[in-house]
Amino acid sequence: MRLLRCVVILCASIAAFPVYAEEVPLSAAAYALAERAYAALAKGDVDEAGRAADEALHEQPDSRQLGFLRLDVYMRKEDFSAAQKLADHLVAVFPQDAEVLVQRAYVEQRRKLYQEAMNDFYAALSLPAGIADAAQQRWIRLNWADCALLSHQPRVALDVLAAYENEHDGAVQLRLANAHWTLGEREATYRAAQLAEQFAGNDSERDAARQLSAASASVVLGELDQAYAKLQEKNDAEAVRIFKSAFAKQPGTTFQYVDAGYAAKRINDNASEVEWFSRALDTDEQATPPLFDQQQRFNYRRNNQEVSRRFGAVASVVYQGNGFGPMNNFNVVQSALEAYWRPEGDGNRNGKLLNFFVRGFENVWDGAGGAVGAPTLQGDVGVRYKPLSDWNIILLAERMFRIGELSSNDWVARFAYSAGAGGDLNIMQSHWAMWSFYTDGSYFTTTPQYIQSFEARYGHTWRWDALSDRVTVTPHLVLSGDYESLATTPTAIGYGPGISLRKWFREDKYHAPASWFDLTLQYRLEPTQSNRAHGFGVRAILWY
Repeated sequence: MRLLRCVVILCASIAAFPVYAEEVPLSAAAYALAERAYAALAKGDVDEAGRAADEALHEQPDSRQLGFLRLDVYMRKEDFSAAQKLADHLVAVFPQDAEVLVQRAYVEQRRKLYQEAMNDFYAALSLPAGIADAAQQRWIRLNWADCALLSHQPRVALDVLAAYENEHDGAVQLRLANAHWTLGEREATYRAAQLAEQFAGNDSERDAARQLSAASASVVLGELDQAYAKLQEKNDAEAVRIFKSAFAKQPGTTFQYVDAGYAAKRINDNASEVEWFSRALDTDEQATPPLFDQQQRFNYRRNNQEVSRRFGAVASVVYQGNGFGPMNNFNVVQSALEAYWRPEGDGNRNGKLLNFFVRGFENVWDGAGGAVGAPTLQGDVGVRYKPLSDWNIILLAERMFRIGELSSNDWVARFAYSAGAGGDLNIMQSHWAMWSFYTDGSYFTTTPQYIQSFEARYGHTWRWDALSDRVTVTPHLVLSGDYESLATTPTAIGYGPGISLRKWFREDKYHAPASWFDLTLQYRLEPTQSNRAHGFGVRAILWY
């Protein structure tokens, strides 16, 4: 099986078995030759080490210590045939020596004589004197298990490592995972592979464990578990794919639908996002007790409404707003109508919005006797883009086009920013604080002009429950102003009290109110000298 190759990796990473041989007294000549051999090994001169070891063995042929030295040289040169002959000789001379048996087993393991190696490992641990050192016993059993796995004897590997199966040791758990995989025990494979990956001692172990974990997960984990595993890996696209498959087979729980919905939101799968938040609302409705409070339910409905929107229209009538009319003509009533389209998919990418719009506006009353109606009708078409999910920064490019004889053609580049809290309905409370800030900058290119305006409000909102729980009243204080580059007095600032009345409508079980009508009355005092930021202002807006 392909994944068993990780055992080969592990075998290759295991150094020669550490020798704890009892020192045998050497003659002076044998001792000097042994020293020469060790010095040569330290320099990497294996050939010289071999010559010195041969001479030492000639001086003292039955020395176990010198035999181990010569065996080490053979193994470094990968002369496994000569190593085998020497190991067999040592076993014949020291048949009851556990360390000699282990050294021969290691040679046999390198020669892929796995059954012979396992026999010698078993014999070494079965001798009365045996191997006393616990670390040495562990090393032997790891090698023994490798031989069992590579000779397709997974049960033997499990038996050999049984004493260590509950330990948080990557080397042990990886071998256990391989054994369980070979036996088709996927759940045991997954558990052991997870531990092996967590406690791996090196990258090779970790990679091998990860392969086994992934291979067994599809069998061990249900689809929903797999989806959550992908969420932990921050692989939202794969998680959404698995959620779709899982929910097609069996219903999810409230929070499973919520988690799936947020994953869909992050990858801009708007249809799945709305569907799963809607299912979460349904399952929560049936729960006893419900998991969501009324405000949480409303927030999911609001999300659905915003994501589902494809078209919209805004109609307004404003008194004392000069719009784009002649400068210093402020005692006017101006009406405007805008329609916009938000493309499917790219129109809402996790809160990054793209709208295409067309609008027109005109003066409908002029207190100074100026033109009104059709001659003042101005057309405008453009694109509006919100590039950031979490910040209300809007970029606009517009083409103003002439309709009425007093209107004009121009290109306009605009940016806007807004922030606030308490502007939406609050289902749980009957009144709450609110604040808002809005600023808008516009540059006109044909007749170069820059206009920057802003408005800040702070107030308190009450639901008018006696009339409707979808009607709110908001007394507030307002600070507003603008800068017009071509005005005689470029800067104007006004402040004062105001009150807004708003009616929310157009909602259903899964979508919060999509539309509202707002009527705002304000009175402003002006500390500047522009003479355009004081007095009463009335604004009526229908957001559909």
